[in-house]
Amino acid sequence: MGKAAVAILMVALIIGAGIGVAYAAGIFDNKGGGGSSDDWKDHIGERTIFETEGTESSMMYTATYTGTATNTLLYMDEKTGYWFINYAYERTYRIGWQTQTITGDSNEWGLDSDYTEEIVEENVTIDTKYYGQQVCNHIRLSNEVIGHTEDQWTGVEDGITYYVEAESVSGVGPQKITTTSKLYYKSSDKVEVQMEFGVKVYADEGITITGDGTYQIGQEVTLTASGDDFYGWYDFDVSASTPVSTESTYKFNITGDKVLYALNEGVDKTYTSGKEVTLTAGKELSSATWEITPFYRNNGEMGETITVEGAAPTYVFESPGDYYMTIEGTTADGKEYNGYRILYVDGYLERTWEFEYDSMTITDISLDILFSDYIEYMDKLSVSERADNSKERQKHDSQFVVVDKYITSLAEQFKALQAKYGWTDIETAGCILAFTQYIPYQYDSDTHGESEYWNFPVETLYLNMGDCEDTSILTSAIYKAMGYESALILMSGHMAVGILGTDLSGYSDFKKSHKTFSKSGYYYGETTSTTYELGEVPSGVRYVDKVVISVED
Repeated sequence: MGKAAVAILMVALIIGAGIGVAYAAGIFDNKGGGGSSDDWKDHIGERTIFETEGTESSMMYTATYTGTATNTLLYMDEKTGYWFINYAYERTYRIGWQTQTITGDSNEWGLDSDYTEEIVEENVTIDTKYYGQQVCNHIRLSNEVIGHTEDQWTGVEDGITYYVEAESVSGVGPQKITTTSKLYYKSSDKVEVQMEFGVKVYADEGITITGDGTYQIGQEVTLTASGDDFYGWYDFDVSASTPVSTESTYKFNITGDKVLYALNEGVDKTYTSGKEVTLTAGKELSSATWEITPFYRNNGEMGETITVEGAAPTYVFESPGDYYMTIEGTTADGKEYNGYRILYVDGYLERTWEFEYDSMTITDISLDILFSDYIEYMDKLSVSERADNSKERQKHDSQFVVVDKYITSLAEQFKALQAKYGWTDIETAGCILAFTQYIPYQYDSDTHGESEYWNFPVETLYLNMGDCEDTSILTSAIYKAMGYESALILMSGHMAVGILGTDLSGYSDFKKSHKTFSKSGYYYGETTSTTYELGEVPSGVRYVDKVVISVED
C-alpha cells in the first residue's frame, strides 16, 4: 500500500470518531433529558446503525469509502444532558485499485451544547434509502472547535434521523484533510449494557483510601487518600510516571472498570539480592497474593511477573533491580486489602564474557557489577546531555570515557592474558577490541527507548548491549586503563575507536601490514562487528572528526 493510503487509514481513526459523537447529539436528542420527564435509564443500550459513504481528500490524494457506523447510548446525565456513547465503525477505503478495511470502537462523552443548532426547514419530505418517503425536520449542527458541520433530516413523528450529510476539516496547509460523509439510517435495536463497574485502588504503605467499590455507569466517584506521605493518584493506562491528580481527593465519572494507585513518592522497601526476606504489608494479613514484577529502568519495560502466596511469605530476589509489587489480601479483621510497593533490590550482577580471538576461545573475563553503581551512572546525565554535541565534541565525548574500578579490573584481566599468552601491546589491544565486538549490538531505541543515548562504560557492561558509540567508548576506556593512547573516530552516523600504536610493543611489525586511518595517526577499530581485526577499515566509511583520549587526562 502506498504512503498516501496509509495516511488515510491513520486519519480516519481520528476523524471518524468525531463524526460519531457529533451526530449522536441529534440521534439521542429526542429521547429525554434537559427537563424532560423521560427516564434516560429506559434508553440505555439503544443502538442506531447507519450505512455510510464518503470521500477523504488532501493535496496528495483523494479516497472514497463505504461502511457502517453504529452508536450505542451508554449513559445520560438527566440534569445536564451530558451523554456517553459507544461509537463503532467499519470503513473500506479505495485509492485507485488499492483497498483496505479498517474498524474503530471507542466510548465518548459529549454535550448537546457543544454544537450550534440551526433549524434550516421544517416538515420537509425526503426520499430515504430504506424507508421510502418521510416527513423530516432539517437541522444543521456545527462545532467550530473540531471543524465539523453536519445536516440531519430527522423524522417529525418518530424522531429517527434518517439521513445525515457531514463535513470535517483537520490540519492546515499541506496537512489539511477534508472528509465528507453521507449516512443512511438502516435500523435500531437495543442491546444489554453493563451498568455497574468496579473501582479498585492499590494503596502505598501508610496510605488509607476511601471511595473504592462498585458504581453505576456515569456516577461520580470520589476517592480520598489520607497519609502524610501521599504524593498522587496514578492511572497506569494513562501514564506510569505522571499522576492524574496530586490532590488527596480525586473525582471522576465512572465509565468502565477502573484501577488506580494511591502512591507515596520514591522507594518503599530496599532489599539485597540473594538473601531471603519476609514480605510484609505494613499491617497484619490473614491471607494474601503477592505479585512481583521487575521494572527495567533503562527502557521502561516490565519483566515477567512472579506470584507468591501467603500472609507474610519469605522470598529471595535472585537478581538486583527495581521491582513493583501488588498485594491482594484480607486483613486479620476480615477486610479487603490492596497494596502497592516500589522495591529497590541492590546487589551484584555477575557478568562473564566468552569471545573468540587469535583462534582461541577466551573465557577469562568477568565482573561483578553493583546495581547501585550502575544506577549512579544512569543518573549522571539527562537524555539530552547524552546526545551528540558537535559544538563541544572533545569535552562532550571524552566525559564518557571513564576509568573506574570496573574498567581498571578489566584492564588487569587483559594484562593477565597478555602475560599468559606472551602478547605484544598491539596484540593485547586486538584482544580488547574482539571483546567489545562480541557485546550484542542494540539500537538506543531498544535499549533505552530513546533515539540517541550514549552509555558510560559500566552501563554497557551491566546491560551487556549497546550500539557503536557505546562499544567504542568502552573500548577507549579500557585502552586508557591499559596506558594506550586512543581516540573516538567519528563518521557520519557512526563511531569507531582508534589507537595510537607508535609507543606500543609490536608496532614495528603491525605498521607493515596496516595503515593509519586517514591522516589522524590512529589505527581503526570497528567495535560493532567481529569481521574486522584491529587496523582493518570497512569500505565506505567517511572520516568526520576524532576525539583524542589521552592517558594523562
